[in-house]
This record gives sequence, structure tokens and C-alpha cells, in this order.
Amino acid sequence: MRRQRCARDGGWPGAGPGDVTASAEALGSAGPTGAAALESIHRRKTGALLAASLRIGALAAGAAEEVLAALTVYGEDVGLAFQIVDDVLDVTASAEALGKTAGKDETVGKATYPALFGIDGARALAARRVEEAVSALRAARIASPETLESLARFVLERHS
Repeated sequence: MRRQRCARDGGWPGAGPGDVTASAEALGSAGPTGAAALESIHRRKTGALLAASLRIGALAAGAAEEVLAALTVYGEDVGLAFQIVDDVLDVTASAEALGKTAGKDETVGKATYPALFGIDGARALAARRVEEAVSALRAARIASPETLESLARFVLERHS
């Protein structure tokens, strides 16, 4: 039963139609136009991948439903924060620091968090997502959440 659940939880969000649809929407000529659409795409991509990896590990360890739910919230929120910070870095960092072309999102007219909320507003949204992620861990009383909390905070502090 545990293996089936791991396969189900990892298969759909990890590489399923949700990820493919989100990628297509992100790359489409029209693309998302608002904050809700942008959030939906990032939650179905990076957030879903992180949540799936956390859930698989927790399922393999026999975690309770409350822990699985908290890890899902954590993964989705940290994934969203990662993408918001990625959008900010595309505007604020150099190509050398990023290891890719800086400013490409604006050049291709891609909807981004800085375009919708400004750089400071986008940073504040990312920080809010990280706080929600950490709060979910604490609410579920996950034993030794320090590593996951540090990982979430690193997302806000990264430079590339």
C-alpha cells in the first residue's frame, strides 16, 4: 500500500499532466496574465515537484496524514517562493551570477512577480510563502524541522 501511494503521489505532480500543462502555459504566446494564473503555474511545477519528493520520503517512513499535509503545504510554498525569487533575480542579478541570460523574462514579455508587484513586493510575497511553509511544519509538530526551515530560508537568500 505504501509503495502504491508513493508511486501515485510522485507520478502525478512529479511529471504528470499538471506539470506539462503548467509548462505549456508558461511558454505559451499569451502566457498567464495575472497573479492567480502565475501562482497556479508555479505551484503545479516547482511546488508540486518539491511537495512530491517530500511526500514520498514521508510516506516511505510511515508518516501520519497530518505530517503529509504539512509537507505538501511546505513544498508548494517553498516552490512558489523559489520561482518568485527566480523572477526577482532575473531582473536584479547579472548574467554571470545567474549562469544564464539576465532580463530574458522581460524581453520575451513573460508575466513575472516583479512585473506584477515590483521587486520589493515580489520579495515580500516570497518571504510570506516561506513563513507559511515554516508555519505548516511547526503546526504539524514535525520532529527536527530545522533542516527544512533552513532550506526554505535559503530560497530567499540565494543569489543565483
